[in-house]
Amino acid sequence: MIKEIYQGDFRPADNIGMSEEYQEKRQAAYGLGKQFMDRLESSDKDELSKVLEAHMEVLVAGMEEGYIYGFSDGVKLIMEAIMGKK
Repeated sequence: MIKEIYQGDFRPADNIGMSEEYQEKRQAAYGLGKQFMDRLESSDKDELSKVLEAHMEVLVAGMEEGYIYGFSDGVKLIMEAIMGKK
C-alpha cells in the first residue's frame, strides 16, 4: 500500500459511492433534477445549474475534509493502541 501511495496508484476517492444504495439514490436524484430542469425556462436552467454546481463544490470540499479528518483520527487511534494509552 505504501508503494501504491508513493506511485500515485492508491486513490481512495475512486472507491467512494460504489455501493448499490449510493447508485440507486444518485440515479433517483438525477431523475428528479432532470424532471425539474425540463420544466424551467432557459435562463432559470442556467441559474439553477450554477447553484447546483456551487453545492457540488461544497459537497466535494466536505468529503475531502471528512476523509482527511477520518484518516488523521485513524492514525491517532493506531498510535494510542500501539503506545498503550488509556
